[in-house]
Amino acid sequence: RYFDGKLPPKPTGQFPVKISELVNNYVVDFDALRLEGAISRGLGLVRNIDNYIEQRQPFKLAKDMDSNRAAVEEVLYNCAEAMRIASILLWPIMPQKMEQLHQRLGCDHYAAALADHGRGDLEAWTRWGQLETGTSIQQGDALFPRHQPT
Repeated sequence: RYFDGKLPPKPTGQFPVKISELVNNYVVDFDALRLEGAISRGLGLVRNIDNYIEQRQPFKLAKDMDSNRAAVEEVLYNCAEAMRIASILLWPIMPQKMEQLHQRLGCDHYAAALADHGRGDLEAWTRWGQLETGTSIQQGDALFPRHQPT
């Protein structure tokens, strides 16, 4: 929306969650078959993204893009990159939805590796900063629409 559907430059500032520590704990939980714990780590990362957006409020910053461009770029890149990592962690429980997210983030190359029973180099896949500047980000319908009571 703000950058013609392209991922902004990688910022110098970091996302406030230590991704490597989160991934290590995810692996420990998964290896011990504590699936609820592993899943909660992926969902916790999504909640952290939501809190980060709430705190940084890029939609307000964008109202004065001339003054706040770098801050908006930082927030949007960090959110997209954190969602990429969360999508890898959540793939075992909802592969189709996460593959749709991978396509939208321009990183659908994970699909083939994850389809091979998820075997691969999780540490490498979840290393921060893999989304490339200028990658097209696709809009689409909500992957998880709000429930509308009938």
